[in-house]
Amino acid sequence: MRPSAARGPHPRPEDQALPLRLPLPPALPGRVLPEFSVPCVGPFDDPDFFFSIEWDGARTLLFASPAAVRLQSETLADVGARYPEIVAAADSLMARSVVLDGVVAVLDPAGCPDLAALGERVALGPASQHRLPAVYLAIDLLHLGGRATMSLALERRLELLRGLALADPRIQVPDWVAGEGEALAQAAGPRRLPTLLARRASAPYHPGVASPDRLRIPLRRRANCLVVDSERVLGSTRKRRLRLAEYRSSRLVDAGAAEITETSTLWRWAAPGGRMRSSLVATVEHRGRSPDGKLRQVELVTLRDDIEPGWCIHRDPVPPPPSRPVPGRGFLPTVLAALPLEVPTAPE
Repeated sequence: MRPSAARGPHPRPEDQALPLRLPLPPALPGRVLPEFSVPCVGPFDDPDFFFSIEWDGARTLLFASPAAVRLQSETLADVGARYPEIVAAADSLMARSVVLDGVVAVLDPAGCPDLAALGERVALGPASQHRLPAVYLAIDLLHLGGRATMSLALERRLELLRGLALADPRIQVPDWVAGEGEALAQAAGPRRLPTLLARRASAPYHPGVASPDRLRIPLRRRANCLVVDSERVLGSTRKRRLRLAEYRSSRLVDAGAAEITETSTLWRWAAPGGRMRSSLVATVEHRGRSPDGKLRQVELVTLRDDIEPGWCIHRDPVPPPPSRPVPGRGFLPTVLAALPLEVPTAPE
């Protein structure tokens, strides 16, 4: 008979370690449609509205979860590879499980977004990030801790957004001003900022629709048009004329034309191998419209693929709400420019 093996004392139940499994935060949605704005005739004062600059850049939703960081364009495309420095900057948000609504921009030396520079950055690719670094300007918070916040009032969502305490200057929360739309418009004019955004403080977020609680107030004559064709300018060996179109009453109609140099970085990106990309949108400035609705004296700002072509719509602006004067409290310069004024480049 074999002797039994020596055995130590039996472990007590309280000494046995149990595997610790922390609850996972709720999963973030795969996609979120952004809320769109309605054009408005002009600025106004109203204590029920928050006013801010509509930053010149690429509308982008930022998803940060413990698993990954994603950037989603307005067209629902994943554009994280286009802006790797923004993905890296969002590392600190991964534990919070958030979805932010905002704009990717390239800043000029004064801290103002430069849309033409962003177009060049996209055309050159992420290798140009050291010369043309991108920043993310967050303007809304759609999920926090994996839970949707879109049903909350804008005022509460902005409080939560400010509470994120973002450490990396490549992700910023620009300021806004309560009530004083006319003063902000006057201050923005000399900086050649193109648009103000007026959002009702008590409104929830309306994904996928043009919300009457989100008004777009133009300060410069801008339009986004679908590029439907291009042709060489008669008598020129370097210029191309882009035929533009926009939707009016659900019909795609002629909106005029803009010119571009064939040898430009932007055109080489827009027409690789000489074949123009599909769903290409032109952001242009103009001098008004002719009687038939076409744009006059059009100048190209940039070409882009981050705008949903179905939203290239010309619609008559709505009148502003009746102005309700508010006490003039003034506002910080950071309402008009992003900070810091010099954005640190990503490490080599």
